[in-house]
Amino acid sequence: MEKKFFVVQGDVKGSRKIKERDDFQRKLEYACKYINENFKDEIYGNFKIIKGIDEIEGVLKKISSIYKIITEIQKLISPQKIRFTMVYGAIDTAVDSKNVEKMDGPAIHEATDRIMKLKNSNFLFDIDAGNSIIDSLLKGQINLLLFHKSRWTGRERQIAENYTECQKQVLVAEKLSITQQAVSNSLRKINWEEINLMEGELNHILEFYNDFLLNEGMLNKGIFHEP
Repeated sequence: MEKKFFVVQGDVKGSRKIKERDDFQRKLEYACKYINENFKDEIYGNFKIIKGIDEIEGVLKKISSIYKIITEIQKLISPQKIRFTMVYGAIDTAVDSKNVEKMDGPAIHEATDRIMKLKNSNFLFDIDAGNSIIDSLLKGQINLLLFHKSRWTGRERQIAENYTECQKQVLVAEKLSITQQAVSNSLRKINWEEINLMEGELNHILEFYNDFLLNEGMLNKGIFHEP
């Protein structure tokens, strides 16, 4: 029976140039395992590696955590980069199996087509969730955030991640054996406060968009109605 879900596909950039392939595969497997465990309430089909160490795929019941999911995966496989596409649409084969390796349908084919197009661009994210206006805005904002964060150094990323967890510069400085001033300078340099605010607003919008897509009542009210 045909059902609609959010199909997420990821493609590792420059995977052919990875030297320690076995180590990277274990890292990617752990990333999938981490996402499956920490976002299990929003996942319909667990994330898996589907082509060597090149591609992963998962099926979501909700769109609300897509940004959190892709940024967590990116963090876990860093410094390697990964591009993502997400499509909301029908899956009509092996739906009840909840196994992404067996599932098939229009949404999966569309996600695959969009991944191929992403490979010929510098974008890291593409989306087709049903409303071209919102999708375009989300695509732009998510790509800008990913581009900005991709330029962080390893130390800057480390400082940002630790500060996000504890919100205390002194604790981050003690943990990383650096000065509090160094932490402050790094956070200011990478625009942590502005990025954190933008990410919070983005996740709020994704929550709203999820309700918009799944609640026909909101559609009938004409919210975000396309001309």
